Amino acid sequence: MTSVARAPELSIRDDWTYPGIAWASALALNAARVQRLQIEALFAWQAAAVAINGELWDEWRCRFAGGVPIDG
Repeated sequence: MTSVARAPELSIRDDWTYPGIAWASALALNAARVQRLQIEALFAWQAAAVAINGELWDEWRCRFAGGVPIDG
């Protein structure tokens, strides 16, 4: 019978590269958090822009279309 030589299973925590991997993981996690905050700010800005657009449209309708907005 021939036996197949297997490499010893190493845990990444036992390896000398673990501090570097932990640092890169923390950096990537913080980058993802910053990007999520940026996206939330973008959505909040868009919601404000929609509200301003609706208000300006209502003012235009009142002035030039001769009536009160129906949704008001």
